[in-house]
Amino acid sequence: MDDRRYEELARRLADYPGRWIPWPVPFGTRAEADQLFESLRDGGCEAFRVDSAAFRWRMDEFTTIVDEHRLVWMEVSCAW
Repeated sequence: MDDRRYEELARRLADYPGRWIPWPVPFGTRAEADQLFESLRDGGCEAFRVDSAAFRWRMDEFTTIVDEHRLVWMEVSCAW
Protein backbone atom coordinates (compact mmCIF):
# COMPACT_ATOMS: atom_id res chain seq x y z
CA MET A 1 0.00 0.00 0.00
CA ASP A 2 1.11 3.56 -0.56
CA ASP A 3 1.51 6.29 2.07
CA ARG A 4 -1.76 7.96 1.11
CA ARG A 5 -3.70 4.79 1.88
CA TYR A 6 -1.94 4.37 5.23
CA GLU A 7 -2.81 7.99 6.10
CA GLU A 8 -6.47 7.40 5.20
CA LEU A 9 -6.64 4.32 7.42
CA ALA A 10 -5.03 6.12 10.35
CA ARG A 11 -7.50 8.99 9.92
CA ARG A 12 -10.46 6.56 9.87
CA LEU A 13 -9.22 4.96 13.08
CA ALA A 14 -9.01 8.39 14.72
CA ASP A 15 -12.49 9.35 13.46
CA TYR A 16 -14.09 6.16 14.80
CA PRO A 17 -12.39 5.22 18.09
CA GLY A 18 -13.26 1.75 19.28
CA ARG A 19 -14.74 0.66 15.95
CA TRP A 20 -13.23 -2.30 14.07
CA ILE A 21 -12.28 -1.33 10.52
CA PRO A 22 -11.52 -3.93 7.84
CA TRP A 23 -7.92 -3.91 6.61
CA PRO A 24 -8.11 -3.40 2.82
CA VAL A 25 -5.70 -6.14 1.75
CA PRO A 26 -5.46 -9.79 2.82
CA PHE A 27 -2.42 -11.65 4.12
CA GLY A 28 -1.03 -15.06 3.27
CA THR A 29 -0.71 -16.02 6.93
CA ARG A 30 -1.62 -14.68 10.34
CA ALA A 31 2.10 -14.35 11.12
CA GLU A 32 2.54 -11.96 8.16
CA ALA A 33 -0.34 -9.85 9.45
CA ASP A 34 1.04 -9.77 12.99
CA GLN A 35 4.47 -8.76 11.69
CA LEU A 36 3.04 -5.81 9.73
CA PHE A 37 0.77 -4.61 12.53
CA GLU A 38 3.53 -4.85 15.14
CA SER A 39 5.73 -2.74 12.87
CA LEU A 40 2.95 -0.19 12.35
CA ARG A 41 2.25 -0.07 16.09
CA ASP A 42 5.94 0.57 16.76
CA GLY A 43 6.16 3.47 14.26
CA GLY A 44 7.45 1.55 11.24
CA CYS A 45 5.49 3.73 8.80
CA GLU A 46 5.52 7.52 9.10
CA ALA A 47 2.23 7.82 7.22
CA PHE A 48 0.39 5.54 9.68
CA ARG A 49 0.32 7.50 12.94
CA VAL A 50 -1.79 5.97 15.67
CA ASP A 51 -1.53 5.70 19.43
CA SER A 52 0.56 2.57 19.94
CA ALA A 53 -1.10 1.82 23.29
CA ALA A 54 -4.57 1.90 21.72
CA PHE A 55 -3.86 0.13 18.41
CA ARG A 56 -5.36 -3.37 18.15
CA TRP A 57 -5.85 -5.94 15.41
CA ARG A 58 -7.75 -9.17 15.02
CA MET A 59 -8.63 -11.70 12.37
CA ASP A 60 -11.90 -11.20 10.53
CA GLU A 61 -13.03 -14.78 11.13
CA PHE A 62 -16.01 -14.79 8.77
CA THR A 63 -14.27 -13.24 5.77
CA THR A 64 -11.25 -15.47 6.28
CA ILE A 65 -13.41 -18.61 6.42
CA VAL A 66 -15.35 -17.81 3.24
CA ASP A 67 -12.31 -16.62 1.24
CA GLU A 68 -11.86 -19.14 -1.57
CA HIS A 69 -8.15 -18.31 -1.86
CA ARG A 70 -7.49 -19.14 1.81
CA LEU A 71 -6.19 -15.68 2.58
CA VAL A 72 -6.26 -14.11 6.03
CA TRP A 73 -8.36 -10.96 6.41
CA MET A 74 -7.82 -8.63 9.36
CA GLU A 75 -9.54 -5.77 11.18
CA VAL A 76 -7.91 -2.90 13.08
CA SER A 77 -9.07 -0.58 15.83
CA CYS A 78 -7.85 2.19 18.10
CA ALA A 79 -9.46 2.28 21.51
CA TRP A 80 -9.25 6.08 21.74
